[in-house]
Amino acid sequence: MNSQRGFALLAALLAVVLVSLSSLVPLQSAAHDARREREAELVFIGRQYRDAIARYHAATPGGQRQYPVSLEELVLDRRFPQPRRHLRRLYADPFTGQADWVPVKAQGRIIGLHSRSERKPLKERGFAADLVGFDNAQRIADWRFMADTAPAAVVAAPGPAEPEPRPELPAPPRPPTPSADDRRTCLVAYQRDITVCMNTPPFDPQCRALARDRFVQCLRR
Repeated sequence: MNSQRGFALLAALLAVVLVSLSSLVPLQSAAHDARREREAELVFIGRQYRDAIARYHAATPGGQRQYPVSLEELVLDRRFPQPRRHLRRLYADPFTGQADWVPVKAQGRIIGLHSRSERKPLKERGFAADLVGFDNAQRIADWRFMADTAPAAVVAAPGPAEPEPRPELPAPPRPPTPSADDRRTCLVAYQRDITVCMNTPPFDPQCRALARDRFVQCLRR
């Protein structure tokens, strides 16, 4: 009798463990998707900073071109009678929640920046050609957004960023089956959503949260 009770208790405990483990799977999947979304957002925002630094350099009036001394100069470039804007505002790092970027400097001037995050990135390869040195990085902090890797068309645009009317937040497309192309489509839609949020000061956290939810839902379809 005691052996039967012991077996029943063991079976019940095993069932509880199996149920607990099965409940962890969707949680881990959601955390994984959220992590990938933050990495995609970091790349998008990092490019904004990189391109703004390149525009600041290209717009140098007069003699030898110069890079900015501080990131604040990207928001308000006072080298002109009418101050110019190369960046709408200082955007936060998705991994730290603050605009606490680490500047990369040469001769005291900022030529690029990177995150402070020490986490190992989920994405290891398959980066765009302008993201030099991102493949096989050991830390998020190793993703360096350098002005000398900005596309030529961006560097050649010295004028300030003109404000744009706020469009309606578009819904991401609904691909029929998950694939590499579908993930790329979701990422493009997400970047478009984040652009809408960034162009609507202040950077509304609810807008960004909605963009994240749509991105995760798009990946699960």
